[in-house]
Amino acid sequence: MMKFILYVFVIAAVFLFPSCHSSTKSELNQHDIIFVKKAREADLAELKAAQVAASASNNPRIIAFAKMLMDNYHGELSKLDELQAPGLENGKDSISPAHLQYIAGIKKLKGAEFDSAYMSSELNNTETVLMVYVNAMQDKDDTLYSAAHATAPLIQAQIDSAKNILSSLKK
Repeated sequence: MMKFILYVFVIAAVFLFPSCHSSTKSELNQHDIIFVKKAREADLAELKAAQVAASASNNPRIIAFAKMLMDNYHGELSKLDELQAPGLENGKDSISPAHLQYIAGIKKLKGAEFDSAYMSSELNNTETVLMVYVNAMQDKDDTLYSAAHATAPLIQAQIDSAKNILSSLKK
């Protein structure tokens, strides 16, 4: 169910990214605004999941990974908060019911079961996010091109780290 919801978000974002062609922060179009709202929601959800992982896991690698994600998502949220347009007022963001359900589900898990479920989900989520950013980099005139270009290597590093941690859990 969670993968389906993520794929719906990605598909929507894939169609929204190519149509974002405004040239300044103050001229965000409706597609940009929709994407930013969805990105904020996803970032908030991932931040909350990372906070859960940092306190629930006993694995030092997972705790370090979660703390890295918290730093990254705080940074991304700060960048999104810099965007100004009607409809993007800060403080009106919330986590979707699907993401809340995911977070509630992982909170119930303990030990190795938690670690495996969290890392598998984070790997899937991060690979999905990378697809969105790669799509945004296809059009150099896109408003979000430079942000996507700068963020994609960071996302790839998160994927590589998640894969390494997940493979070590399976041993």
